Amino acid sequence: MPQPDTALDLDRFFAAIVKSIWSAYPRLQLVEAFRTDRRNLALPACLIELVELEPTDNPGTEQLAVIAHIEATVIVGFRDIGAKVQVAKLAADIAHHAQGQRWGLPVEAATISAIAPRDFDPDLDQFEVWAVEWRQTIHIGKSIWDDGDPIPSEVLTSQVPNIGVPHAGDYAPVGGI
Repeated sequence: MPQPDTALDLDRFFAAIVKSIWSAYPRLQLVEAFRTDRRNLALPACLIELVELEPTDNPGTEQLAVIAHIEATVIVGFRDIGAKVQVAKLAADIAHHAQGQRWGLPVEAATISAIAPRDFDPDLDQFEVWAVEWRQTIHIGKSIWDDGDPIPSEVLTSQVPNIGVPHAGDYAPVGGI
């Protein structure tokens, strides 16, 4: 039985998130990951950032399993009519969209951890800003099981010196000695 390919490239991960949000919210004028210019923005906008990679349980594949902490910063112009309500509603909508998402990739489902105003970014003083935060477990790197060889389905044992290929007949199922 072949194992699923869970290897993930972070560029592909963020490209999938951006594409999904663009598709779901065509009224957004900008959706971008890791944007450096945060002053000249087409609005409304959604900026995606990686906040942290938190190591988690070893998946048994020699990959690095991490919980990715993602933040989507939702931005509207502060002079827009009803800007405070607009930004809150848009943040809630994006959170609803992100909840449970896998972005078409071999990752665990997203879990929303916060939806709140974000008032502490000097680059965004002239905007109404909310942040949507979520977590997803992802695996970084290639799995040792992705080499195309069959995956062992039975554990066998033998005793020295009767080990190795020349002694294949000397092996017995674990528990059967």
